[in-house]
Amino acid sequence: MTDPTRDLLRTAGIAWLAARALVGIAAVIVGVLEAGDRGPYPWFDRGLLAWDGDWYRAIAENGYRPGEEEIRFFPLFPLLGRIVGFPAFDNASIGLVIVANAMALVASLMIGTLALRITGNADIAHRSIWLVAVWPASFVLVFAYSEALFLVLTAWAGLALRERRWEHAAAAGFLATLTRPTGLAIAVLVVAVVLQDGRTSARERGRQGLALIGPFLGFALFASVSAREHGAFLAPVDSQRVHRGEFVDPLRRLLRGVEDIVGDEVFGDGLHLPFALVAIVGVVLLARYVGRPEAIYAGTIVLVAISADNWNSLERYTLNAYPMMIGFAAFLTDLGRTLVWRVTIVASSAGLVGMSVLTWTGDYVP
Repeated sequence: MTDPTRDLLRTAGIAWLAARALVGIAAVIVGVLEAGDRGPYPWFDRGLLAWDGDWYRAIAENGYRPGEEEIRFFPLFPLLGRIVGFPAFDNASIGLVIVANAMALVASLMIGTLALRITGNADIAHRSIWLVAVWPASFVLVFAYSEALFLVLTAWAGLALRERRWEHAAAAGFLATLTRPTGLAIAVLVVAVVLQDGRTSARERGRQGLALIGPFLGFALFASVSAREHGAFLAPVDSQRVHRGEFVDPLRRLLRGVEDIVGDEVFGDGLHLPFALVAIVGVVLLARYVGRPEAIYAGTIVLVAISADNWNSLERYTLNAYPMMIGFAAFLTDLGRTLVWRVTIVASSAGLVGMSVLTWTGDYVP
């Protein structure tokens, strides 16, 4: 018999290399475009530190500066980048890229492991790994972004809650909320699991309570630092409104997305609508194939994402819903058609290259 963990690790390694090769192809395409006088592309010059990577680099090198909007970026990822980058390379940028790419490999392996434990189906587990690696928005798992670290921590929480290891879930939730504000959604997952379990002993309820408050403690820690340095407890959240706008009715926002895609914004804001619809379908598939708690968790993240007035970066926000790829993999496996799976991977890989190109040319805001 083969070792399932070893098989999953092999798949994760191959998929990890494939994703980086696809981003490399995108880099070649942008380089050719720039050489053909279609540039310059300032974001391309920043390489894997483009867009948010620049902010993380600044935080890793200088910390949070009073009055700057970098307070909207949570601290764990730049802290790890500094820890890894400075001792060995005297360079935070290298540390950030190493952390992001190492965590990407770990995240895909953990999600594959979780898929195997939930479904008992090795095909679903291996396909989950591939979808995590080559999803169109997964170029952020190659760039110096915090998504890979966030996926590791939220998948850890998911694994812990499946096995009712409440203390592990508390630790994962605490660290996840020091990485991204959407780590608070882990509290929703905890509540869903607790309600599913029903009545338990007083000791068990205490452990459940610890898992519930873990994400809030992580958020409170960073917010306390924000209050001390910036004079506002909710500055990390409030600063997001400049970029994402106020929360709006998600149904009306979806209808506006339809107007965008049939109007002049088909390659602008309209591009986000198909991904919003796919994310909603993903939540339904989670409820069907994975479980109600995971569907509620993913649904919370998707609802927050599509309720923003500005849909920029919607694709990577929905990628943060770690069980989503398990639901898609289960559905594609249930179809039982190899051709459909192959077409899905080819199309997704093409999307990964395309979104990487648009990100470096500045036509897409990741």
